[in-house]
Amino acid sequence: MTSISGQLNFDVAIKVCRQAGYYDEAAYLAKKYEQYDWYVHIQIEDKQQYETALEYILELPFDKQKENVKAFGKQLIDHLPKEMTTFLKQLTKNDPYLVRIRSLSLYLPLSFSLFLFLSLSLSLSLPYKVETFIPLFVNKSEFLIDFLETVIEDNAT
Repeated sequence: MTSISGQLNFDVAIKVCRQAGYYDEAAYLAKKYEQYDWYVHIQIEDKQQYETALEYILELPFDKQKENVKAFGKQLIDHLPKEMTTFLKQLTKNDPYLVRIRSLSLYLPLSFSLFLFLSLSLSLSLPYKVETFIPLFVNKSEFLIDFLETVIEDNAT
């Protein structure tokens, strides 16, 4: 299982382990060799270890967190609605782009800063938008309301 360059092809090794039912070994390889998506995928799809997957996502760099939320957010919300809602609130609060908008809006009148935030976040091609998370909350309306209230409060200050 080596690639042309002679290095071990981790994707193939992980796939073989998964196909053979060696989920722990596949997860070990994925984590050790920083195959973030594979590790989360194994924890959720193969092992149904949702808490482990979320804990791992929390340790990832910001851009990897967003990628994994896009890929696995619905499954995580379904199994860990409270924890995932808390995580999404933090994710939107710590987004470097939104932090810059908030810091700029400190110097502007409230009505204009809200207008600026809404128009920029809705019109620009951002890495993700807050509305991207809304479909994750299907059948979890109380958590959606909690999430949206927090986002609105954070962006009004």
